[in-house]
Amino acid sequence: MIVKKTPILQNFPVSEIVNNLSLSPSSRSIFLDIETNGLSPRSHFVYLIGALDFSDNSFQLCQWFAQSPEEEPEILAAFQSFAEGCHILVHFNGNRFDLPFLEKRYQRHNMPSFLSAVASYDLCRELKDIQALTKLANRKFSTAEEFLGLTRENDCSGRECIDLYQRYYATGDDAYLEPILYHNRMDLEHLPALFSLLNYRQIQDGNFTLQDLQLTDQGLAGQFQLEEPVPRLISYQGTEAYLTAEERVLKVFLPLSQDRLKLYHSPCREYYYLPEEDSAVHKSVGIYVDKSRRKAATPQTCYTWFSVTPEFLENTAQSEPYFRKNLRFLLGFF
Repeated sequence: MIVKKTPILQNFPVSEIVNNLSLSPSSRSIFLDIETNGLSPRSHFVYLIGALDFSDNSFQLCQWFAQSPEEEPEILAAFQSFAEGCHILVHFNGNRFDLPFLEKRYQRHNMPSFLSAVASYDLCRELKDIQALTKLANRKFSTAEEFLGLTRENDCSGRECIDLYQRYYATGDDAYLEPILYHNRMDLEHLPALFSLLNYRQIQDGNFTLQDLQLTDQGLAGQFQLEEPVPRLISYQGTEAYLTAEERVLKVFLPLSQDRLKLYHSPCREYYYLPEEDSAVHKSVGIYVDKSRRKAATPQTCYTWFSVTPEFLENTAQSEPYFRKNLRFLLGFF
């Protein structure tokens, strides 16, 4: 077994990581990535476990490499010992691959496993919330890297690593080993950086403060300050709103309908939608409307209208909560 430890000196978005993982700064999380010689844990094995240890706001990379299939139990045991005291395992698509694969391999060797006792955070799953807003084509690791401008030099793919491992096993030549370790290291070094993508969730979650609000001939224009900066400029045309976000500046434009805006309500199961009025009404009132003139409200139709008054424009206590609650729906995210 080869063990390699590398201090990581580059800056990572520590505040984003701590906030999204709901950790105290002193908590210990481990970023995990494995390399296997195939996709089935029944017939294939783990030959490399990489772990980026995040504690006390600093990182260290540890890699355990099995020089032969027979050394798999050694790297499994070494990782288990290393992870003692870990509060959470962070990974990319690990709920579907890394963790089940490791669990099966621990079972295969009749070894105890700690995996089910530790919290798990799958960043791939979390990207679903911001995929449409950021126009990510998919939730692949490489797509997220490209969006953030993260690059690698002469890296090989996971499939190519399998071929390199087979050649290393046959020859013992370190020339085949180094590209494998580099590939695993880049996966782990870039994983924390991807957390900055989650800052776009502030837009849908309403985590911003109103800076300026103006009524124009075309509609309502607002400028807001985000709590955390977003990693790159985006623009998005929603169903009833247009926005741009750059750094901590969020700009929103809402077209008006007869100087009115929609106000969304929830839960929609408590409302009827009246097509003739183009408005929702609470069931306590809508029950008296003829059944032919009402429908069960959906998230998309559960709204009423209100007029944009000078008081609304000037009173932040009214306008800011409106945007915080309704912007996600005006963008079309229900």
